[in-house]
Amino acid sequence: MRRAEGPLRAAEPARADEQLRGLLAAIVEHDFDGVASVFAPDAEFRALLPRKQVSASGGREAAAWFQTWFGDAESLSLRALDAEPLGRVTTFRFRLRAKKPRGWSEIEQVGVCEVSGGGVTAMRLACSGFQYEEEHQAPVAAASDRRFDAGDLGCGSGLPQAFRERIAGLAVGEVLTVVTRDASAREDLPALARMLGHLVRSVERGEDGTTVINVERGPVERGPVERGR
Repeated sequence: MRRAEGPLRAAEPARADEQLRGLLAAIVEHDFDGVASVFAPDAEFRALLPRKQVSASGGREAAAWFQTWFGDAESLSLRALDAEPLGRVTTFRFRLRAKKPRGWSEIEQVGVCEVSGGGVTAMRLACSGFQYEEEHQAPVAAASDRRFDAGDLGCGSGLPQAFRERIAGLAVGEVLTVVTRDASAREDLPALARMLGHLVRSVERGEDGTTVINVERGPVERGPVERGR
């Protein structure tokens, strides 16, 4: 086995711990400018989520992802934080309790980060997703509320406002099925949904010539641009 040439540059445990605590304090206070300031201007950020992988470059883009996850929380509190140096990186684990529109939940994120004088230069984390407490969950929307027959409405004739009103009635993570006979909505509505921070699950052609669009409600009005999966 080839031996490493030269000593490993040790992590700065005090500095890394300070940056992680600053990051979490900013998240809890919904201070996403503060979240951005924890990262170096050219920081690399990657996160493995339950359904996809995302990445960002720089503090602003990284902060946008944290805002997507936590921006709609009415209340946030830090339940646990552990950080340990490991060679040139610091491993970390933190858990937050959040009151979201759907109810109370806990979320855990674990990962590694690198820190220099300019802040966090790299962060890679894996996320548990929000784990909801069943006794505190808001009622799930009825099936009739999760299907919207838009008829001939299109993006030039009232569909955007109607769509926003319908999806606002769902909990984060629930799916709205939109059925429309307007041909232009096949392209226009998915673009609008993404712009508003929702996840377009599918766009299909119905047997009767309609367009069927399934949209999962996102947590914020507008999210960051997704770089890759």
